[in-house]
Parts: sequence; C-alpha cells; structure tokens
Amino acid sequence: MSDEALIYQGEQLPVELSMSRPATAVLIEARQAAVALKDVISKKAKPVIFNNEQYLEFEDWQTLGRFYGVTAKVRATRFVQYGDVIGFEAEADALNVKTGMIISSAEAMCLNDEEKWSSRTKYEWAYVKKSGGTSIEDPGKSELIWEKSKEGKSRPKKVRIKTGEEKVPLFQLRSMAQTRACAKALRNVMAWVAVLAGYRPTPAEELSREEDGPPTDNSTATDEVPPYGEQVAPPPERAAGQANGSQASNGDNITEKQRSRMCAIWRKSGFKDDQAKQILTACGFEHTADVTRAAYQKICEAFEIGTPDQTDLIAASLSKWIKE
Repeated sequence: MSDEALIYQGEQLPVELSMSRPATAVLIEARQAAVALKDVISKKAKPVIFNNEQYLEFEDWQTLGRFYGVTAKVRATRFVQYGDVIGFEAEADALNVKTGMIISSAEAMCLNDEEKWSSRTKYEWAYVKKSGGTSIEDPGKSELIWEKSKEGKSRPKKVRIKTGEEKVPLFQLRSMAQTRACAKALRNVMAWVAVLAGYRPTPAEELSREEDGPPTDNSTATDEVPPYGEQVAPPPERAAGQANGSQASNGDNITEKQRSRMCAIWRKSGFKDDQAKQILTACGFEHTADVTRAAYQKICEAFEIGTPDQTDLIAASLSKWIKE
C-alpha cells in the first residue's frame, strides 16, 4: 500500500498517521528545551504574570523557536477599518531556518477599540513649587525648589505629571499586529514545549493586560527615562507622604492597577489585610501606594509563594532583602 491517500467510492480516505521518531526521545528533547527556556525566562526583570500564571512574550517564543531551528517572518500587513474602528491586520509565517520551508502561519490584528491601544496618558515635566503643587510654566525664582543632580549641579526640581490623553500612533498598532502574528505563528508550532515548561500557551501580546499598558511596546510615555534622573510624580493621595519624607518620596511608585493586583494576590493566597500590612511595613512601606516598582514583583512573588502562617518569616526575609 502506498503512502498516498486512498480513493474509495469517490471519497478520499486519510493516510494513517505514524510516529516518525520514538515518543520518549521526543519528550526527552522537549524537556531539555523546557529547562533551558525556564532558565532564560527566570532572569527576566518583568515577566508577564496574569491570574498567577506566566505567559511568554514574542521574544520568548523566538528563543524557544531557535532551539528547534524555527523563526518567524511577517508576510503582509494591511490597514483595516470596521466602522469607526481602525487598525492593522498582519500575516506571519513560522519557517524552518535551514530549508526556509513554511511550517506554520497565523494572522493577528491590533485595533484602536482595545483599551490600551486607543489612547494613553500624556505626561509633561512640571516645576515643583515651594508653596505646594506644580507648574508647567516657570513659576519664578521665589517658587523654585533647587536640588543636586547626579553630576553635583544645582537645578530646579521637576516631576512628570499627567496632562491629559493622547491617541496611540498608528505605527505602534501596525507593529503590534506584526508582533502578535509572529508570536502566534511560533506558538502554533512550539506551544506544547511551552506547556511542558509550565507556561500558558497564549502569547502575552494577545492578553488585555491591566497593569502596565500595551505589552512589549517600548515607546509608551510611562517607559521614558526621565531627563537628569528626575522622578515621576507619585499618586496624588500620597503627595503629602513625600513632604513627610516617606518611602513614596523616591517617586518610582507602582500604579493604582498594580496596587489592586497586589491586593488581589495576597487575598487569593489567604493573607488578611493586617498580615499584608505587617509585611509591607517590614519593607518600609506604610501604604500600598508607597511600594516601589523595584520591590513590587518581589513582594507579589512572596505573597504568591508564601502562606499566612509564614507572615513573620516573609516580613523578615523581605526586610533583609530591602536593606541589602
């Protein structure tokens, strides 16, 4: 019997599938790839964690693809419009690096009806005034607060403040559509290995993230590096805490949505609010609004891994880590 499909009474019968390699050998290789992938991702500064499960970003799928000699390529990108909604649709292929053969294809869109891809907060630099508050315009010498730069030079103190909303540029929607399509093409081939490694099979770019805006887009206003090492303005409700010299004075505080996520994590893990407060206080944070971005992920991980009966141990461990 040939390997070709059989024709029986006008119908095409499928060829019986068979394994090309022993299943144990395939799984051994896959586990090795999974271990290597986990080692790479464990070093990421900002992993994508949603509902206590970790998702892979496009660059992670690229890394996994390289283990098997697979890469992704954008085939086409089109501007699309559905009534008042506009954006881009992209097509991408997953290719065998050696042969160039297409082994998977995918399509994806990025439209401006998505909350994070419609508009985003606009920021401007403002002078901090002695009398309180801020001013985008120069308030005059009598109102200026002077501070030292890293180079030791004196300069007026400034913070970045929210001044409104601005539309997300179309080129960013096009770029994200391409990223999503490439990630999905790789996911179609490599998802089974990602699952073996303990990750969710959905590319992170397809999630509607609640904490930090559009995923994997590095051009958002909130990601800008402040000039002269200036600090980002804290939430309004913690402005008084700055004046009192609290931890919030470093200006690098987490967002309101990140605070909500942190609270949700400790409650899901069974921690009572007073236990969570004990842990935050040990870290030097009086309120959740005081928590810095640098400490945020470490604290969230402690709540996810720990249990309420370990509150004292967690508080001591994080306190030591903060001091170091």
